[in-house]
Amino acid sequence: AIVSDDLDSAMRLVRQQLESPDLYPYSEALTEIADGLKALRHVNTTVANIIREHIDKEVVIRVKNRPVSIIPRASAGDRVNALVVPSQADQPQRSATFRVTDLDPIERSRWIGEPDAAEKCLMKLYLHLEAGDRDGARAFAASCGILSDALAEQLRTPAQ
Repeated sequence: AIVSDDLDSAMRLVRQQLESPDLYPYSEALTEIADGLKALRHVNTTVANIIREHIDKEVVIRVKNRPVSIIPRASAGDRVNALVVPSQADQPQRSATFRVTDLDPIERSRWIGEPDAAEKCLMKLYLHLEAGDRDGARAFAASCGILSDALAEQLRTPAQ
């Protein structure tokens, strides 16, 4: 379901299994999967929150494969308000509000940071899949915790 971007179906299945402990006595594993799915559902808000950590500091985002310097001012949900730093000194700064989803999925993956935890690897894998980069996604599969083996298996074969 993650590979085919059907998080709602995956979450429904996990909830059904959590509600039937006699049939599925793996509540810890199911809870870990549910937590991963929740992280994927909120990946764009997570990226906005990471950008918010840089309020009043100049950072570079990539828009249409071009670097743009901004100074984040505020964020709410998946929206970020920032001052755009002009590329030429004689131009004034201007304010802009954008949705994190306006950024390329690979750029959002970059903002997630180092793949040093299973949840980060899962989010990076998901964003690479959104970008159509199965090879990039495959690189993170082995570090996605409980879902590692299943994701690696799904990504071994070409997209259907």
